[in-house]
Amino acid sequence: MKRALGMRQEGTDKVDPYVIVTFAGRKLKSRVVPNSYSPVWNQELNMGVQVPTMCEELKLKIMDKDHLNKDDVVATKMLQLQGLSSADPDDEGFLPTFGPAFVCFYGSPREFNTFFMELEGLDEGLGEGCSFRGRILMQLSVKNGVYPTPDEYVRGIDNDDIYACQPFLRRRKYRIFVGFLEAAMIQPVDGPVEFEVSIGEYGNKHSVDTHPVLSPSTTQPHNAASDGNAYYYMPWGETKPCIMLISHWEDNTHRIDTLNFILKIVENLEVNLTDVKLSMRAEAPIEESARKLMYLLDDLIEDLDSELPPLPTHTTDLDQKMYRLRTDDMQTISEEAKQLKEDAVDLGSAVEEVETYLHRLNGLAIEPQNSIPDLIVWMLVGGRREAYIRIPSHQIMHSDQTEYCGKYCGSVSTFLLKKPCLEEKRNTKSNWFLPAKLQLYLWMGFDDAAKKIQHKPYNGEISVFAETYENQIFVPPSWTTKMMSRPRFSDVTGKFKLPMECFETPSGWLWDDEWFIQPQISPASRQGTLTKYQEDVYENQVRLPGGTQWNTYELSWSNVTGDEAPSKDETECPPGWEWTDSWTIDFTRAVDENGFEYCLDNTMQGFVPVEKTYHLQRRRRWVRVRKRNPDSKQIAS
Repeated sequence: MKRALGMRQEGTDKVDPYVIVTFAGRKLKSRVVPNSYSPVWNQELNMGVQVPTMCEELKLKIMDKDHLNKDDVVATKMLQLQGLSSADPDDEGFLPTFGPAFVCFYGSPREFNTFFMELEGLDEGLGEGCSFRGRILMQLSVKNGVYPTPDEYVRGIDNDDIYACQPFLRRRKYRIFVGFLEAAMIQPVDGPVEFEVSIGEYGNKHSVDTHPVLSPSTTQPHNAASDGNAYYYMPWGETKPCIMLISHWEDNTHRIDTLNFILKIVENLEVNLTDVKLSMRAEAPIEESARKLMYLLDDLIEDLDSELPPLPTHTTDLDQKMYRLRTDDMQTISEEAKQLKEDAVDLGSAVEEVETYLHRLNGLAIEPQNSIPDLIVWMLVGGRREAYIRIPSHQIMHSDQTEYCGKYCGSVSTFLLKKPCLEEKRNTKSNWFLPAKLQLYLWMGFDDAAKKIQHKPYNGEISVFAETYENQIFVPPSWTTKMMSRPRFSDVTGKFKLPMECFETPSGWLWDDEWFIQPQISPASRQGTLTKYQEDVYENQVRLPGGTQWNTYELSWSNVTGDEAPSKDETECPPGWEWTDSWTIDFTRAVDENGFEYCLDNTMQGFVPVEKTYHLQRRRRWVRVRKRNPDSKQIAS
């Protein structure tokens, strides 16, 4: 055990960390490093075990020493021996080995919250961790010989071994680009919604190392707009938020490229195998299914005959052993596929043989030494963490060679967010609902390759805005800037002073315009930075039970939630905007020929397009589009 980096628990003092290593019923622990976020242990833990063993995983647990109460668990990691060794009887095989490389740890959200206290089991590894907790630099090796004596269980590391780790600690500058194209299917929320992008400690808005002004990692907070039914969405319109995040990590190119290369072979094989199975299930002519199988084998052989990415100068023992193992196995599978292509006589048996190829390739698509943490996207509501998605870093990593790029790199992908919970509660009724759906454009790569980021999915260009918020306080009988707890001009949180005169353009940039007031960018606004906005208002009618005549009543006009609103003729166009058309009935929804939808009682919702005798209320939606007038910007003084 060498060191840990980035272990933080927000809202608390520094931790007193130590590490517990458990394997096959045996347990050892490192010394305690007092009052530290970046402890350095430089210790060697020697454990006597017999191999082979029934135990298939090595358990690493980071603890925080508590001198008054029970020690706290910071995070837990299970290292699967399957990815650290090889026991193939047809291969030379090798005993477990690892590193030196970093191991990433994840756990429960770090902010203090009574709900999050129920998620402490995530720190024990009882579910998917949703918050980065730190990394440990470690090395694992197995040596034949006698069991260590008690004096040898824990001892210091020689300086030569510490020096040998230095080549693996070289850092490179990475750039991450995340474009938010759509956020929909959001559950009803009670505050402004924003999205945070983080990788490790970089981008975590609650981290002491993240400056929300100098290193913004969240979208602007906006109120979600209702879609008129059960969900809400972010009204970004044609102006999509995007985040550029800078981070520094070790160069894992050879590991990530190899992993992505094998994963693409696996994905291609799965698609072709599914096509063959569907053809057989549909009872297609045997010639057609056989032709698809031959195409599958040709495609597989071509993929397997390609060479793996070369190894760099400085590699670990596991890198070299896995390279030989993968090369030999891919060559073996290729030869078997060629033989199967010549000897196959039964379609069902051939498909079963191909399934064994898929299983063996999945066993090669494991990379335990990827020291770059996962990308985590959080949805925050009113500053509270509500839902998240964890995306492995290799899936968004860019490479100059297309076959080495991650599956999500440089493309638009859809992700379904989920609530943090323990694995045992993942399938319970309270976790059935979907918190939100995101459509993202993702890219990660070396900083000097950032010019290769493609913006085609946006069908536009990236614009950079400088913004500051003017704050006032209401002291009867008027608004004033005196006696405020926040500066007159600040960031959106009100914590950092941002006067207009302090803004400077970067080298090579010019201001495109003067400062102007844009109320729609307020956190409480639904219209965000739209250049077009569709006003809507609902016309309501009622009738008595058993009656046929529809009449107006006191709530003749309302918004989508049923609250009273001005009529369409009383709705005025806001300053800086102009109408583009007249009021029209919205026929794009599930309505009848007159645009009405019906229900028994509007407090029960459940509107339907077909009128029934028991329906007592109906409504129809009137819409009118307005656009921003570019000549009516209000210049700020």
